[in-house]
Amino acid sequence: MKALLYFCLLLTFMVIGCNTQPKSKQTLQEKQKELDAGKLDEKNIYTAEEIGWTAALPRDWKVMTKRENYLLNQKTKNVFRDDLGTDLSDSGLVNLICIEKDQFNLFVSTIQPFKELT
Repeated sequence: MKALLYFCLLLTFMVIGCNTQPKSKQTLQEKQKELDAGKLDEKNIYTAEEIGWTAALPRDWKVMTKRENYLLNQKTKNVFRDDLGTDLSDSGLVNLICIEKDQFNLFVSTIQPFKELT
């Protein structure tokens, strides 16, 4: 009987722990706050006037937070350093737009000043 009680409690905690609340949709203001450059309008059109670029973004994709962008950049730099023995420089790198649908589908666009080697 005691074992059945423990099993029921464990099952209850697992169900409660695994119950994920649906993520609320980002507002336009929340999306704008995460942009380093460019702007996003109410029709989900992203414009980066600096490079003359305009893109219609999927409405169901989330604009990644600055923290998520930072962590993604660090992971990328670590892979290049550890696997290829090459250090990547992100000096002058500007994130234009970084959006994700889920953990496997994301789009990242950046610009960086060109420095000609002499």
